Amino acid sequence: MGKTKQDLIHEASLDILANTGVAFYAKEAVQLFRSHGFKTDQNIIFFNETQIQTALDSTPSQFLVRARDSKYDLRLGGQNAPALAPGYGAPFIIESNGFRRKATIDDYQSFCKLVHTSKVINFNGFMMGDPSSLPPKTYHLDMLLNSILLCSKPFMGSPLTAQAAKDAVQMAKIVFGDSPAPVMVANINALAPLQFAPEMAQSIMIFSKAGQPIIITGGGIMGSTVPIVPVDLLIIQNASVLAGICLSQLVNPGAPVIYGAVGSPLDMQTGALYHGGPESNMVIKEGLLMANFYGLPSRGGGALTDAHSLDYQAGYQSALSLKIAFDSHADFILHACGILSTYMAMSFEKFLADEELCHHILKTLQPLEFNKDQIDLSIIKEVGVGGQFLTHPSTFKHCRTQFIPLPLANRLPFDAWQAQAVSSYRDKATKSLSIRLDQYQRPDIDSSLENELKRYVRSRKKEIC
Repeated sequence: MGKTKQDLIHEASLDILANTGVAFYAKEAVQLFRSHGFKTDQNIIFFNETQIQTALDSTPSQFLVRARDSKYDLRLGGQNAPALAPGYGAPFIIESNGFRRKATIDDYQSFCKLVHTSKVINFNGFMMGDPSSLPPKTYHLDMLLNSILLCSKPFMGSPLTAQAAKDAVQMAKIVFGDSPAPVMVANINALAPLQFAPEMAQSIMIFSKAGQPIIITGGGIMGSTVPIVPVDLLIIQNASVLAGICLSQLVNPGAPVIYGAVGSPLDMQTGALYHGGPESNMVIKEGLLMANFYGLPSRGGGALTDAHSLDYQAGYQSALSLKIAFDSHADFILHACGILSTYMAMSFEKFLADEELCHHILKTLQPLEFNKDQIDLSIIKEVGVGGQFLTHPSTFKHCRTQFIPLPLANRLPFDAWQAQAVSSYRDKATKSLSIRLDQYQRPDIDSSLENELKRYVRSRKKEIC
C-alpha cells in the first residue's frame, strides 16, 4: 500500500525540523530545549523523530473545558460537537450602513452578551474587536474581565504578551481555584516561515504549565511568507505546529494542544491577502486531516470572507468555509461568526447571520435516524390515497418542534415579503440585534469573586501604569 498524503507531509516536516529547524525567540524556551538535549544554533532548534514522537505521545486526543456555568462545559476532540467561537483580532467594526470605525470596549461587551445569549455559539472569544481606545498594555485585562463577567461559557485567554498570559491564568484561578483543569483556550500563532515570536513562545510555556489548552497555528500567506504551492504551506505549518507541541510537552507532558489549520493566498494582481477563495478552504481541509493523522484536536476556519458587507459574497464564502470545517470534523472553529474584510473587521449583523448559518449547517449534518418502532404506518393508511396531512393530529403535535426556526431567512411568498416593514436580511439582523441586547441578562457570579477579579485588574493596571 502506498503512502498517504499525510505520510508524505509528515516525512517532509521531519526533514525540515531536523535540517532547517524552527526559531524560538524567547531565551527561556531555547534554554528549556537545550536542557533536554535538543540540538540548537542560537535561537534555532532542531528536532529528531524521537523527540517529535515523544511529544505527540503525551499530547491528549481530547479534553474537557470547564465553564463558569457547568451546563456549558465542552469536550474537545474525539469528534464531539465543535467549539464555535466568534471572530478574533479585528481592529474595526463595520456598521449596518457600511460605515467602518474603530472597535471599542463597548463593542467587545456587546459581543460577550451575544455569545452568552446564543443557542449556537458555545465558546466566548477574545479580541472580538480590538478596543484600540484603551491602553494596549492593559486592555487585555478589560477584555478578560468582561469575558468572565458577561458570559458564563468557556472563554479564550490572552496570549498577547507573557504578562497577559500570566494575568489570564491568574484571573482564571480567582474564579475556578487552583485546579489545573482546562477552563480557557489561548490562540498561538507561529510566524511564517518556521518562527515563534517571544510572546508566543512564552505564552505556550505559561498556558501549558497551568494545564490550559492552546491552539498552535503555523500557516502563512502563499506566495509571500510561505511558498506559493499549497503543499509547501502544509509542510511549513505542520513543522511549526509540531515544534510548538514539543515545547508545550517539555513544559508539562499531557498539556492539551489543538492543531491549528489555516492558510491563505496572496492575490498576485493586487498584492492583498484573501481567504474567501477555494485555495484557503483546500489547505484548511488538508491541515485538519493532518490533525486527524496525529489524533489531535483541531482548529479550522470559520465564516471567513473578504467581503466588506453582509452581501452575497459574504454569504457564499462564509458558508463554504464553515462547511469545510464542519465536514472535516474541526473541534474548534474560530471566527465562526461576525468576521468581515479578511479578518480586519467585525459586524454585529454578520454575527447574527453567521449564527443562523451555523445553526443551519448543524441541522443539515444531523443524520436522519429512526428505528422500526418510530415508523407509524397507521397515519399514512388513515389518510389514504389523495388525502392531506395539514389538519391531521400528528401535524399539530409536531408542528412547533419538527423544523428549526431561521428567523432572519425569508420563507414568505413574494407579496407578503414585499409588504413587510423590514424585509431585507441585513435590516432584520439589525432589528434582531437591538432586541437581543435589550433582553440580555448578566449571568450570576458570586460577588466576592467579582470583587476579587476587579481588585486584581485595578492592581495590575496600577503596576503597569
